[in-house]
Amino acid sequence: MSGSLDRPEIEWTADRIARLWDYYGAREAHRDAFFSRRYQRHIYKLIRQRIPLRGAHILDYGCGPGFILEELARHNVTCSGLEFSTKTAEEATRRLGGLGSFRGVVVADSLPSRFEAGSFDAVLCIEVIEHLTDDRLDPTLQELHRLLRPGGTVYLSTPNQENLDTEKVACPNCGSIFHRWQHVRSWSLATLQAAMEAQGFTTRSLWEMLFVQNPRSLLGLAQGIYSMVSGYRPHLVYVGVK
Repeated sequence: MSGSLDRPEIEWTADRIARLWDYYGAREAHRDAFFSRRYQRHIYKLIRQRIPLRGAHILDYGCGPGFILEELARHNVTCSGLEFSTKTAEEATRRLGGLGSFRGVVVADSLPSRFEAGSFDAVLCIEVIEHLTDDRLDPTLQELHRLLRPGGTVYLSTPNQENLDTEKVACPNCGSIFHRWQHVRSWSLATLQAAMEAQGFTTRSLWEMLFVQNPRSLLGLAQGIYSMVSGYRPHLVYVGVK
């Protein structure tokens, strides 16, 4: 183990981030690693409780393979996606192309994106901001604000006070240390509210939420009890208005 303590942290560039998520997104074996797939029903239930969906156009920012878009489109909610990985965006489009309320996925090579300002009634940003490097954080939050119509709603979730070191691994080839899910920052109630309000959002709700796969079932109840006993920390959910 000589030298294991001074291995360098990987520097996350746009190419490296895309490469990692292209790998996860292209393999069925890793699909359940996507938070949006495991909890898509629970996420939809929460969105429906907080956002008027009838007649709305919803954007899933950082949509991945489109699991939340799929749930929205199944309920006839007009929805679009924004994604930074071309391969992942193509996968979402392939999977959802037959659903009539799905309006497609735009690949954003840079920010601001090609969407016009004020295009959406609500923007979802599910498990994205923990991945944002310092140079991408403010531009991303500014883009969320830009894309919303006046009075529109942003709905955001992220891990709660995550200990990043617990998910770090070492590449056996180059020796670099990296978080296996490319998380680079940890959020708390206070830091999340401050970051969103600094970009002009008015906070409506901010709470800790224990996500389960089947929120209305006995299995979901059992999952929740197991999670609490095993020390799993609830995620943060933020709802704000432009």
